[in-house]
Amino acid sequence: MKKTVLIFSIVFGTLALTSCLKKAATDTVPQDSIVSTVDTLKTTLENSADAAITAAQTKLDAAKQALADAKAKGDKVAQTAAEKALTEAQTAWDAVKNTASKATETVKGAANSTVNAATNVKDAAAQKVENVKENVVNATQTVKDNAAQTVQDAKNKTKENINKGIDNLKVK
Repeated sequence: MKKTVLIFSIVFGTLALTSCLKKAATDTVPQDSIVSTVDTLKTTLENSADAAITAAQTKLDAAKQALADAKAKGDKVAQTAAEKALTEAQTAWDAVKNTASKATETVKGAANSTVNAATNVKDAAAQKVENVKENVVNATQTVKDNAAQTVQDAKNKTKENINKGIDNLKVK
């Protein structure tokens, strides 16, 4: 009787462990949230770069207009100052454009790396979960087999004891 209770306790414990492992395996961070965060960062940087480019473009356009106005008036001093301002605005615009382009490419590369890393982590975790599931199934089968063997041994031992008891009761 003690062996039967022990066997059922082992089987019940294994089943409880299996259900806990299944719940733990399902509690993961979705990859979509990582991708969404990276996309948000990328969009924010692109918007900031666009704003900087637009501001530099506005200054460049203003300098071009000032130069055109100075030429139209025939004012050589104003024309020289406008040409200098135009050169500076063009240099600033080129610098902002190049910097923004490089930053955007860097973020795109980092975003791709982050997504790849998240995918690798997700795949590795899924493989570990599968390994744990296989181990639990194997352990459960072993426990079932051992429990069945123990029950059979207990039955055989009980039959043996009953037969001995009957032989002892027989009149000699």
